[in-house]
Amino acid sequence: MISSITCSRARRVVFVIAIVCLVTIFASIVFVAARNDSTQLSSETQTSQQIDPSLKAKIAERFGKLQLSFEANNGQTDKSVKFVSHGLGYDLFLTSTEAVLSLQKPRASRDEPREGSVLRLNMIGGNTAPRVEGQDELPGKVNYFIGNDPDKWRRNVPTFRKVYYKDVYPGIDIVYYGNQQELEYDFVVAPGANPKAIKFRIDGADKIALDASGSLLIALKHGEVKLKKPVIYQLTAEGSRREVKGAYVVNRNEISFKVSGFDARRPLIIDPILSYATFLGAGGNEQAFGIAVDAQGSAYVTGVTDFGPFPTTAGAFKQSNLFGGAFVTKFDPTGSSLVYSTYLAGSGSATGTSIAVDSAGNAHVAGFTSAPDFPIVNGLKTGSFFYKTTDGAATWNNINSGMPSQVRALAVAPNAPNIVYAATSAGPYRS
Repeated sequence: MISSITCSRARRVVFVIAIVCLVTIFASIVFVAARNDSTQLSSETQTSQQIDPSLKAKIAERFGKLQLSFEANNGQTDKSVKFVSHGLGYDLFLTSTEAVLSLQKPRASRDEPREGSVLRLNMIGGNTAPRVEGQDELPGKVNYFIGNDPDKWRRNVPTFRKVYYKDVYPGIDIVYYGNQQELEYDFVVAPGANPKAIKFRIDGADKIALDASGSLLIALKHGEVKLKKPVIYQLTAEGSRREVKGAYVVNRNEISFKVSGFDARRPLIIDPILSYATFLGAGGNEQAFGIAVDAQGSAYVTGVTDFGPFPTTAGAFKQSNLFGGAFVTKFDPTGSSLVYSTYLAGSGSATGTSIAVDSAGNAHVAGFTSAPDFPIVNGLKTGSFFYKTTDGAATWNNINSGMPSQVRALAVAPNAPNIVYAATSAGPYRS
């Protein structure tokens, strides 16, 4: 089963044209087209076969070290969640009163059941309905095309660099931000406000202890995460930082802060860092199989990711209902932010295996799915035949007698974007 999507950088990422439809005997193939209408790329666009290996390695490294981006909850997860973030081996959910980190244990293979832990940081005695808003909106949009019911698809979900909570305690705000392996959350204490009011509970930990450096070690079923010793400071009149002495106060699973020697007339920043690199290990829940680069240096990545529902219980969990979703992601030329990211899945698994970019900025992605409800627009179900549409999927034409095996790699002719080359274990094919 092959479908095609056109993603627009001009804040509109929608299905526009289903380019190719292909079914093999044992699996389906997914095609996605991504269109950047704001920039027409030159005919010298590089395909994935022309990328220098060192550049590919650099792109792959950047892919795992992106800053956290927080998605507004537009119905893609539980309604109690305000913002959600996905990363390598984890999902982060921010509700009105807590931060929930769902961590997955690395798996030896995709057939192995998912196991992991849920860690919850719950604010105690604070405002149960603070004002929550995203800050520093990022250019990237996220799309969820899950299942074949368009009413349940979520398009153009905005992403933000930070999430801001106003007046969690009187005169005290929280700002969440971070990178792929560390979550920072600043407590911003206004002049005259009392930092002793800050108190949170850690649920889901087997053991909590302070180490010699003053960091909190949080033991979980499959690993350990760390709350690093908080960085506490105030800004001087000249704008420089002045360090303030402070430490965690641990009472079983309840945590507060001891702060001394600060100027109550100035704002105070308490900056703990939750590090979960020790838990993630080698990852294994997100895999990138195809990378392509266009003439401007923007990178396109496809692969597979696991994602699940909002976790409702603390501690370890198992999920035997295995399914994965294909993803298609475009990075800006610096590799530091997303232009778009799209999830494609149904009730069965789906994987993107290869990607190529043509001179118009269309990303052609091949892969496979076992989902009977995979999202399709004007798609065809065939018996291992290769089809093509030239009129926006109004009609389809049979191009050849079929491919006997799955597509392993794609390439687009630089000067003829309507010609696609597909590599299979049985030999190459040309559209």
